[in-house]
Amino acid sequence: MRKIFFTTLLISMTMLPFLNKSASAEEQISVIQTEEEKSKTYMKIGTVTVSEKRSYFATEDIPASVDVIGEDILIHGSPNSSMELVRRLPGAYYAYYNQGVCAGNPGIRGFMPGSSVMALIVDGIPWNRTAGGVNLEPFFPLEIKRMELLRGTVDPRWGAYNLAGNLNVFTKRGGNRTEGKVLYGSWDTVEGNALLAREEDGFSQTYFVGYRSSNGCRDHSDQQKGDLSGKWFYKTNDDKLSAGVIARYFKWETDSPGYLTKKLAEQDPNQMMVDSKTDGGEQEDEHISAHFDYQFTPELAWSLKTYWQKMTRTRWSTWSPGGDQGERYRDDNQYGALSKLYFETADIGIKNLKLEWGLDFQYSDNTHNRYRPTDNRVRGPWRTYQGKPWNFEYTNKNWGSYISADAVFTDWIRLMAGIRMDRFDGELENPIAGERHEMTDFGTIWQPKLGLVITPLTGYNIYGNWGRSFQLPSEQNRFGIGTKPDISYSKNDGWEVGTKCSPTDWLAFRLAYWEMTAADEVKWVSVLNWSDNVGKTKRKGWDASVSLTPSDWVAIWAAYTAQEGEYIEGISEASKGKNIERVPPYTAKGGVDFSLPYNISTSLWLESLGDYYIDSANTKEKDGGYTLVHMRLAHIRNNLTYALDVHNLFDEEYYGYVWDSSSGYGYTPGDGLAVYGSITFNY
Repeated sequence: MRKIFFTTLLISMTMLPFLNKSASAEEQISVIQTEEEKSKTYMKIGTVTVSEKRSYFATEDIPASVDVIGEDILIHGSPNSSMELVRRLPGAYYAYYNQGVCAGNPGIRGFMPGSSVMALIVDGIPWNRTAGGVNLEPFFPLEIKRMELLRGTVDPRWGAYNLAGNLNVFTKRGGNRTEGKVLYGSWDTVEGNALLAREEDGFSQTYFVGYRSSNGCRDHSDQQKGDLSGKWFYKTNDDKLSAGVIARYFKWETDSPGYLTKKLAEQDPNQMMVDSKTDGGEQEDEHISAHFDYQFTPELAWSLKTYWQKMTRTRWSTWSPGGDQGERYRDDNQYGALSKLYFETADIGIKNLKLEWGLDFQYSDNTHNRYRPTDNRVRGPWRTYQGKPWNFEYTNKNWGSYISADAVFTDWIRLMAGIRMDRFDGELENPIAGERHEMTDFGTIWQPKLGLVITPLTGYNIYGNWGRSFQLPSEQNRFGIGTKPDISYSKNDGWEVGTKCSPTDWLAFRLAYWEMTAADEVKWVSVLNWSDNVGKTKRKGWDASVSLTPSDWVAIWAAYTAQEGEYIEGISEASKGKNIERVPPYTAKGGVDFSLPYNISTSLWLESLGDYYIDSANTKEKDGGYTLVHMRLAHIRNNLTYALDVHNLFDEEYYGYVWDSSSGYGYTPGDGLAVYGSITFNY
């Protein structure tokens, strides 16, 4: 796969002298980097529009490997789960569980998927579940304006779940637009979306509604979901004050096909596990947030956001034939407030100085119950945990604050420094068992951060960063239940050095090397049946990406990440010095978009990852790698776009996820060839 990737990249680069390049002073499809962006370290894919104030400071402009994807790319394809949008992001890999409401989880920087390594921020509000999972499901692609993935440990804005990076998602808001999409395709998939935005005299209102149903590629994988959101904002004529409210409701009902053995998956990848006939789940999300921004002076601004959201999920699952079906019920009620004070000046003897102080409080009241239901998803008796009913009701409180300074001393040197602190508190009750536990005292968790950018010539940047992040034990283990009494949080130190170059406005490339070392890494240890500090681990790798538009009618992008993770001390002697399981040794992604005559466009994009170890001792056969190609053909006529999307163009049989199941039922076949036709309108 590496040979294929680099050969394709080499051919593309050698073709450049023979392709017609027509430059333009205005930003259009042929412009990869504006003059301002040439001094930044982030890369863009697709058309990205930014209207927020302080956009370069408040979101993607950090000396690190950051990738930004625009709405014209995100709307391609037809994912059953919005979590699959992560598959588009360079450097990220996705575990496609395909188990109903447990659709999948992302991984980055050598951490296995599902290990609470990525903070999800939507419109400035944290959207992780209290247990750490990324909850991207309530957001249909048509509503998303752009996504930004920051990899590494240097970002001081977020503490919890920001172990290896964060994903910022921005939804569409304001303006005057009417957008919609209707879709039909394989497995009786039906989808309809509509977005209406109106703005007048400083008041904007934006409404979105989305619905989707599908029978799914595998047997017993039917689902249907719906989303409804509203955004109301007011801005004064002098642009000093902006205030608004966002409200959202999401409902999702699914069946689940279960896991298979490798032999069964090879015989018939579309079959369900024999005892999964009533497996499935329900998810419901409610959200309301208030957003307030005030510009005191041209140099000083303040932002305040408050929110309440309720994430409820019920899952019925059977892990192997003959096993008991389990019901897992989670109810997270989250509240929070986030304050940020910005100061920017060019009047103290250097080119520019930006200061930011953030203060946040996040509180959640959670229920996590497990039952042994009878058939047809009827709730039965309690499951037990250490001989007691699994009835966990717990609170999680997080106080966080950070200070950062970003100084551009001259045209060629920029330095960023910051420090963040977090404290946690809470209590857990088991009402049925009559127990109450206080959260382990983790003390104040300090996280220093440093970043540097050197620009010897305009468009040529050398950057580096160092930072510390952390990870708490999961759920009940934070309260000393089911784990050793002296369990601690993990401390993850990471550094990165790279170069990002934009020699012209139609070409940009980036190359970076990184390492991360975790002390006392927290991990679930199946042989102990508890979370434990497994000792020291080390991860390292390198990233390469390129984006170019050699002609107005063609755009090319490609990204490659090589990575490895190692147990330095190990869960046991058998795992010491071995590779961390479920981490692909590489992930590669790339695409080419052609703009043809008569308003016809076509796109091809590839995603690939390598086989990985599925057990910590590395004794079992590596598996799970694949290479998929997807295609899109579209025609624009007036305000309508007619599109044909083809997923898995060559109908490759592959596994979306493989894990080390003691019963052997740890394989999830991926979806086969799928074709979707859609009509999108924009007025």
